[in-house]
Amino acid sequence: MIDKGKYIEDVNDEVTEFITTHTGHVSFKNGWGEDISSLTVRHRRSNDPGEEEIKAVYNIPSGKEIKVMDFTYETGAGSSFDYWWIKFITNSGKEYQIKDNFYCSVSSSDDGNVKLRVDGADKKLYVTFSHSSSCQVSISSS
Repeated sequence: MIDKGKYIEDVNDEVTEFITTHTGHVSFKNGWGEDISSLTVRHRRSNDPGEEEIKAVYNIPSGKEIKVMDFTYETGAGSSFDYWWIKFITNSGKEYQIKDNFYCSVSSSDDGNVKLRVDGADKKLYVTFSHSSSCQVSISSS
């Protein structure tokens, strides 16, 4: 769904680009190999705390995929990057997270559905979209 747009102007006050704002949907799959007792997912535009969505969810069985939250993203030349961050606690009490500055952006060819998946075998978070390339980042103990 397209919510609104904004123009970017150059130094001569001429409109040069158009950025469109969309609403997307985040799902999460627990491929860690153990139930997750607590998960926090955060999305930021331009890694700006003033432009973020954050959600905590609880009790995610191993192998289960769940819907987490809606988020706002931008497309168009000059649009902000999408920054992702997760932290989770397993049922055995171990805490894990990814680095704070990981970005992987939704493109204009995507439908706004973002799938986050943790993989316990290689200790990575995978971010996948409907059309554009996926991204991955290492998960470390916190």
